Amino acid sequence: AKLSRAPSGQDTVRFLTGDDLAGELVGIDGGLVEFEASLGRTKLDQRRLRALSLDPDLAVTPVLPAMRWVAVFRDGSRCTAKQLLPRDDFTLQLIPLTGEPFFIPWYDVARLCRFDATLLPLSERAPAEVAYTPFLQGAVDVERNANIQRQPLSVRGREYVSGIGMTSRMAATYAIEPEDEAFRALVALDDLALDKGSVTFHIDVDGKNVWSSPVINGQSAPLPTPVIDLQGKQRFTLRVDFGESGDVADIADWCDAQILRTTKVK
Repeated sequence: AKLSRAPSGQDTVRFLTGDDLAGELVGIDGGLVEFEASLGRTKLDQRRLRALSLDPDLAVTPVLPAMRWVAVFRDGSRCTAKQLLPRDDFTLQLIPLTGEPFFIPWYDVARLCRFDATLLPLSERAPAEVAYTPFLQGAVDVERNANIQRQPLSVRGREYVSGIGMTSRMAATYAIEPEDEAFRALVALDDLALDKGSVTFHIDVDGKNVWSSPVINGQSAPLPTPVIDLQGKQRFTLRVDFGESGDVADIADWCDAQILRTTKVK
């Protein structure tokens, strides 16, 4: 769930099914989330929840430092930390962006992702232009750090911290800054496609196609793009096109989409 999409004046819980419940968080105790909703107060099993978003009117999103870590825990939760400190007792100390440092056993850590001034997640740069031509009708936009249905990016059972969510016949164009050196990503159809869907992925630089994938379906393994040279260029475009079945289940993910940079970001 995205904090920016939570209803104003309410907290929101998102279940593993993708359903949302709006109301007020009362507390968390012993694996249960106590929540006040329109039908009254209830206790929710934390294992059934995907995410919790706090009232955006009360929450303040900290500015992300260029150098940071994202720890992904085995229960699916995440923490963005400005520093990690391994300890001799097989625990890891995390110093989060806000709040107090805490410790967690190494065996509870599924993955660590490091970002610094030379590795910029594409999701932190707004596209200069987005174009979408629906198969029939409708309107959608590019999603940052989520698939096109606003769920976590998940491919073959693995969730990705950063990336771009699109669907077929969609293109997103980004301005290239002087420090940008190259671009790379993993492309696949999201697990929400349920083994269905069929698309092709494309990358254009200054209007010229420089890479195209073979047809990717819902069972295909994640495919790494080549490292795309951006030096001396002006714009690059990520495109997703129809495969073999129109836009049915075309939940297309650019996972770990990153811009490699030569100098530090100010």
